[in-house]
Amino acid sequence: MSKLLRLSRSISILCAAVAVSSLAGANPVTWTLSGVQFADGASATGTFIYDADTNALTDWHISTTDGVLAHYDYDSSDSLTAWVSSTHLAFDLKSNTRYLTIDLSAAMSDAGGVVGIHAPAGVSIKDGSFECNNCGTFREIRQGSLTAVHNVPEPASLGLVAGALGLLGLSARRRRPA
Repeated sequence: MSKLLRLSRSISILCAAVAVSSLAGANPVTWTLSGVQFADGASATGTFIYDADTNALTDWHISTTDGVLAHYDYDSSDSLTAWVSSTHLAFDLKSNTRYLTIDLSAAMSDAGGVVGIHAPAGVSIKDGSFECNNCGTFREIRQGSLTAVHNVPEPASLGLVAGALGLLGLSARRRRPA
């Protein structure tokens, strides 16, 4: 086999390894509530994981502070996501008495970034960002955003590239005439 053909094969294998490793790095993103303030002076903090490819929301931990409503922790173990899209999040208790709805000014993606919370004054149950208790007592979200940093490829991705380079070295060594 000519050196040019071997070099071409090696480059092809290396390109395939890099392509596979970049696919392995396309992970769901952890989003963080930042500067979220309610009209009554209370706040909300926390994180959740969102996968834009599957539109799946997992592992959420969101806490609100006391105001016209008592403090509450929305956690993936005791609350549900009633409606999720790249621009809308809705959490409610499994008992259906407490709701937190967040409308976004732009879509979340797996690239991360900063997304503002759509917080119009005078919300209704059909629009806006708010928390309510049995939807009798409301408190509007007046400001805030979601922030996320794109996840760095996992070590396993880098391992794929290292493994491919190792196989290239072994195959080149085995083909060398003695």
